[in-house]
Order: sequence, then structure tokens, then C-alpha cells
Amino acid sequence: MCMLLMSRRSPDGSLLLLRSETHAVYVYKYHHHETPRLCSTYQAPSPILDLQWYMLPAMAPSNHDIERRWCYVISCRDVPTRFVDSIDGSTKASYGIINHVEMYDPLYALTFSDDASWMYAGLRNALALFPLHAVGNNHHLALDLSSQASEQDNGGQHGIVSALAVGCSPAVAQQDASETVQVTAVGTFTNLIGIYLTESQWLADFLTTDKTCSSSKWGTQNLLPGGRVCLCGWTVPEGRGITQLAWHPKEKHILVVSMRRAPCLYVYDTSYLYGASSPFQFKPLATSDVSLVARLPRDAGETHQRLQFGMDSQGQYLAAGDQYGWIRIWSWASILERNGTPHVQPVAEWQAHAGTFCYVTDNKMRSGASSFIHSIFTSSLVSAGHDIGIMMPVLKRVLSPTIRTLKCGDGIRLKQDSEVGKNANESYKTTCM
Repeated sequence: MCMLLMSRRSPDGSLLLLRSETHAVYVYKYHHHETPRLCSTYQAPSPILDLQWYMLPAMAPSNHDIERRWCYVISCRDVPTRFVDSIDGSTKASYGIINHVEMYDPLYALTFSDDASWMYAGLRNALALFPLHAVGNNHHLALDLSSQASEQDNGGQHGIVSALAVGCSPAVAQQDASETVQVTAVGTFTNLIGIYLTESQWLADFLTTDKTCSSSKWGTQNLLPGGRVCLCGWTVPEGRGITQLAWHPKEKHILVVSMRRAPCLYVYDTSYLYGASSPFQFKPLATSDVSLVARLPRDAGETHQRLQFGMDSQGQYLAAGDQYGWIRIWSWASILERNGTPHVQPVAEWQAHAGTFCYVTDNKMRSGASSFIHSIFTSSLVSAGHDIGIMMPVLKRVLSPTIRTLKCGDGIRLKQDSEVGKNANESYKTTCM
């Protein structure tokens, strides 16, 4: 039995994507009261850098009917990034960057534009933007994040791009509040965060004009200096590299940041950061900066693993795990109160297992606290490193009382010695023995 490193739910919640320490990817068909069924297995040819679901399904004929088929995108070293069918494991498309030494550049982080027509990928000191209709190698637009916007700027954003998040610019940065402008938050292992304009129509216009230059280093004829589209940038004072970025689903100007080896999550109000005279300087922000809405405590200071978080689609709760197996849930109402103290206590917490808890999963097509908590329990047992077949008895025993407790009010906290936490730990231990 191999160790499972992460799990991701498909956009409709019907499939579970698992990644193992042997660089194998498993897709399970999953329903609440059924045993998970293995759909496909994909063995990566080299170490996996990132793994994401594509947000739109493909429609395929099946037994005189139309079947919805989901694809995931997988990035590995030394090979192109592939779109893989979740049911049969076949490759549907591939995208790559062949550099000036005729090697494939690694794509460290992946995400998609809001209209699902572009794929964004993180490089070293650059951001690659692939139009999905152009399959193959070197059909991308690149943003040089390290280039200077003007002579007054001092260096730009350097380092491996380790996290990406696509959102909309806040109303204060728009001339017409009724229209939205797509922006992308970019985080690097050097603790730098930059926010860039990546509107799809705007990028398409650049590809058809002469406003870009060529670069053999990043294998593109369309290179744009990042400083020209950078709205703001700053340095996070804690941690050893940005591992995850996520925008609030309702409050479009709120950005949540996760760092490696950091004692907390950071919640920023980016509307305070726009409009600087030299946004490309990436100045360090103090922990008392006005843009810092909250610091959400979690123990991750002694592990190099990527500990991530999740949010429900309605923007009511945020959940994260720590290096000791504890899960904490915060209410967004308490986070956004701004009561004078940046430290916000969770409304619920319990110990899922004794190991490191790396991932919580969210589900964009399913709403409500019940679906969100169900995803948390699923991913918590996956991150324990056990086979998926033992998950279901544990879920059936502990899921329902947890949801009922959370619905009673935000003032209730679940401790390890509480009834729910005790049931979860005892059920897990009994099943694994």
C-alpha cells in the first residue's frame, strides 16, 4: 500500500482524484453511501509538479446516451503537461514549453481562467499563459515577472512560481463598477506575491498585435514585461515560500495566503494595496499592516510539506489542517469583523489523525456547509496515508454528528476530548486495526 499525498474533488463532486508517493494518479467514482470504485490509474513518467481538475466537462457518447467526462491536467518534469480523461486515463491534449536548450520547462503551478479558455502555468521568474485551442508546444504568451516596469523599480518578482489564483479586480480598481476585470495572484517560493491583469480578451489582443517581443529562454514569440500589468506586489514577512493562494468566493478583494513553515494563514484585503506609485517593488509588509485582515493560527512551523486550506462555495467557512493532524474551521463572518485583533479563533477544531494533514478539498459546484465538511473528512482520511477502501466506515460514523454540531451555531468548538472528536478518533483507530 502506497502513501497518498493529496486528494481533489471533481467540480461536480462525483470523482475523487488521488496522488500517491509513487507518482501514480488514481480516480475514484465516489458517492456518499457507496464504496468508492476505481475508474482509472495514470502512472506519471516523472515527478508530479501539480495536478488540477479542468472546470468544464466533455460530452461523450456512451450506450446510446451522452456521458459527461471530466478531465484533469497533470504537470511533470521533462515532459509536456497533459489533459487526461478521468474515466479511461487517455491523453486528450498536451501543452509544453521547449526552451533554448531544447528541454521542456517545468510548469510548477497550474490554474485556469474564469472562462476556461486559458491555462496559466508558473515558471521560474515567469508566468506562461496557454490558449487552450492551440494544442502543442510553444504556443503560449509569457509574462516576465522579473522585468522592471520602469527605471525606478528594483527588480520585480523573482523565484519559482509556486501558487496561482484567478479572481476579479475589486471595484476600487475599476472605472466601471458593473464590469469585472480578471486578475491573477502569483506567489513564489521567495515569499513574494504579485497581482497581475490577465483579462482573457486583453491577452488575445496582445497575441494579435506587435506589442510583445520574442524570448528563446521561455520558448515564445510573445513575451510581455510583467511590470506593465502588475497592479501590486508585496513580501509576506513569515514562512519559507508561498504554497497556496485563494480568493474569497464572494468578497472579491479578499486573498488568503498559505506559507510553508509558517504558524498561521494570512488574510489580506488587497484593495489597500492597489494604486501604489511603484507597485513592482514588492515591499515587505509588517504583520500590523492595514491590509492584513486576519492571521489564522495553525501549527506548520516544523514541516516542509505543503499544508493547504479549503473554502466552501458560499464563502461561509474556511478550513485548514496542521502538522499534528488537527483540522480547524473558521467562520468568515468572524474573520471579516476587523475587531482590532488580527488573530481569529476557529469555531470548530478536532484531531482527525496523528500525522500531518496536508489537504482539504472544496467543491465549487456544490454549496452549503454539509458538502464542505463532507469533503474535509474525505481528504483528512486520505492524507493519513491509508487506502481509500477503509474511509467509508469512518465517514458514516462521524460525518452526521459533526454536521449537526456545526449547524447549532458558530460558538461551539469541537475539541479532541469532545464526543464528536472522540468518535472520529476511535472509529479511525478501530477501522485501521
